[in-house]
Amino acid sequence: EDGTVRAWGMSSSMAGFGTEVTTQTVPAGLNNVAFVAAGRYHCIAGRQDGSVVCWGKNFSGQCSVPAGLTGVVAAAGGSAQTVALKGDGSLVGWGSDWVSRPPPSALPAVKLVACSQHSGTVALDLAGTPIAWGSSTDLVKTSLPSDLTGLTQLALGDDHGVAIRTCLARRRSRSRRRAQPRRAGLDVRP
Repeated sequence: EDGTVRAWGMSSSMAGFGTEVTTQTVPAGLNNVAFVAAGRYHCIAGRQDGSVVCWGKNFSGQCSVPAGLTGVVAAAGGSAQTVALKGDGSLVGWGSDWVSRPPPSALPAVKLVACSQHSGTVALDLAGTPIAWGSSTDLVKTSLPSDLTGLTQLALGDDHGVAIRTCLARRRSRSRRRAQPRRAGLDVRP
């Protein structure tokens, strides 16, 4: 309820490479957090005011948030990149994977973005069609099925992805029967 953050697990930058710890050091004063995300060796927190804070191993600039970045509503982290989704559907990225493997130049507005741990990035356009980019050998990019449409959720692992398609669940109302959208197992009521 207070928007504070807790982090735990292996830390490659705060407690020494490969050292397992039960908690990680979260930046002092980090509060009013609306969302969190994790990259391979770094953490990302988005504040309610649309700003972003990153911490952890910064070997490729993945924790170097661009100055003046605002309006962020979600983010994703990979091995050597961080990608922020702004409220207008645009993406802002930083880190070596973003610089060396940028998104397509005609990238439309997107509603979701995910990063793999091996240089792959997938975004969902507003219709739910995935758009992938990254290394030409990244399995997330090269094995993306061509018939995927209408996706509402997406997550990437090291070399794999998983997605949810929109589905319609039927329910009865007292006055009439109508289809209601269901997303990620939750009933979305008007």
